Amino acid sequence: MFLYTGNIGHGDKAVRSQIQKQCSLRPNYSTLHTGSDMNVAEKLNATFCLEAGGNNPSLRKSISDSIASGCIPVFFANMTDQEWPWHFQFWKAAGRVLVPRLAFVEGRLDLITLLHTTLPPAHLQTMQQTLGQHARGFQYSLNEDERDGIRLLLEGLKEEAHTRVDPQTGHCLVTPQQE
Repeated sequence: MFLYTGNIGHGDKAVRSQIQKQCSLRPNYSTLHTGSDMNVAEKLNATFCLEAGGNNPSLRKSISDSIASGCIPVFFANMTDQEWPWHFQFWKAAGRVLVPRLAFVEGRLDLITLLHTTLPPAHLQTMQQTLGQHARGFQYSLNEDERDGIRLLLEGLKEEAHTRVDPQTGHCLVTPQQE
């Protein structure tokens, strides 16, 4: 049902320790890899991929691997949830689960209950279909691809640049951080 891959001793240690604890209590529902021995085939077979914050609290390569594999990413931090706005665009809410971090770390929230009993099968299928429709945006092609991650980044940067230029003068606008 759900998969976690990552070291327990770094990153968001509180979340990672709680993931380890909950996975060990219910091994029939989870697979836990605390090293680098995970392969993509396991993500292809999992429904949920648990994405605790890494060395950088908001970014994890595993997130793009999960999405590309059709495994619904489960985030434990608002910071992680706010990353990749150009990749997620309008569909993020239909393609990920955001777990309340504090309740989870304090042991007041059980992942199995949350993920297995509160999300009906039809909703899970919709979430996986959403991931399937948008997965290319988390992959980086060697060939020209209008829907891959590189294109999304370039389009996002272009849009961002337009918001920083005065349309009448063509000069760059000063942002509050630059004053």
